[in-house]
Amino acid sequence: ADINELEIALDHANKANAEAQKNIKRYQQELQDVQGITQEEQRARDEAREQLGISKRRAHALQNELEESRVLLEHSDRSRRQAEQELSDAHEQLSEVSAESASNAAAKRKRDSELHTMHSDLDELLNEAKNSEE
Repeated sequence: ADINELEIALDHANKANAEAQKNIKRYQQELQDVQGITQEEQRARDEAREQLGISKRRAHALQNELEESRVLLEHSDRSRRQAEQELSDAHEQLSEVSAESASNAAAKRKRDSELHTMHSDLDELLNEAKNSEE
């Protein structure tokens, strides 16, 4: 009877061992699956970090370009305002020169008219002097 009990106990131990081996294999497979998932998540995290670094560098470059564009725009605006002021000054000078030219032309016409009148008066006086001599 002791042998029979020992054989039954051995059979139970073998079945328990087989069950434990199945559980070990299942746990090992689950562990491998979890490790695979973990590795994939680590790769995804590393890739996300790399993309973040690229995005930050790109954002920094764009920020620099934006600042350069702002500086160029401010310079362009200053140049435009200066050119507008110079144009306004030139228009004002042109207006002054035009007015002066018109005034000079009117004065010349007046002098020409006076000169013509003087010539006429002189011719008349010369004719009168000539007639009085005769």
